Amino acid sequence: MTEPSPSSTTTATRKPNLRGVSAIRAYFRRNTTPIYFVSPTPFNLLGVDRWISNFHYVNYYDSFDGTHPHVFLPRERGVDDFGSMEEMNNFLLGHPEFAEFAAEQGPGGKAVLVMVDDTTERLAAERGIDVALPPAALRHRLDSKLVTTRLGNEAGVPSVPNVLGSVADYDSLLAALESVEAAYFSYPVGAGLTEAAGLFAAAGRERDLQRVVDLSLDAAFPESPSPQGRAEWVAERIFEWAGYGGAHLRVAAFPKVRVY
Repeated sequence: MTEPSPSSTTTATRKPNLRGVSAIRAYFRRNTTPIYFVSPTPFNLLGVDRWISNFHYVNYYDSFDGTHPHVFLPRERGVDDFGSMEEMNNFLLGHPEFAEFAAEQGPGGKAVLVMVDDTTERLAAERGIDVALPPAALRHRLDSKLVTTRLGNEAGVPSVPNVLGSVADYDSLLAALESVEAAYFSYPVGAGLTEAAGLFAAAGRERDLQRVVDLSLDAAFPESPSPQGRAEWVAERIFEWAGYGGAHLRVAAFPKVRVY
């Protein structure tokens, strides 16, 4: 048995063994890989540049009025007409001025973002930058409450009592509510909310449903400038008129849905 020659030996990259905050801080202070936080503002990771060398904020809005040494903003920004945070991030990643800036920092790099989609991943790849997040397709899949509930059931992880099934019409909705005492109503952002709320409330009355908790928005009021907010207000009234009280969970909308 002969030993491999040095030229044929493959040396695996060893991951650092970091123990404690001091070791983590020292590791990031020696970082040479460009890291870009791409976001409308630096808010979510504000101050991280004090810990991590070669860290850059790539933003649309200048929170520091040009005084922060690690903030990059394109000079040509056009009209602020974005429908979501993903669109704004994609605008920044695809901007020619950012391409020049990233090239000046050297090859490679990592992009950190709050909201991404398939376009984000494509634009980062064109820049030779890795997105430091799980694939967008995986995260969109796991965003589904049906998927996460099903995975939990398969893994034997207890969940709130639930009924999994497809609801394609009123009859299938009646079947899904059979023997159900309380239900949680959540509808995607978009058209059809008030019709869905009406059908759900009617089916609930037929099946002697005792309680409905509905997911709503903090913009749910009749004079809301948001069509989605006005629709959420009507849906709340529908459940109250059906006798289910005022169990409305009003949440703040993410920038992803701010145009509705």
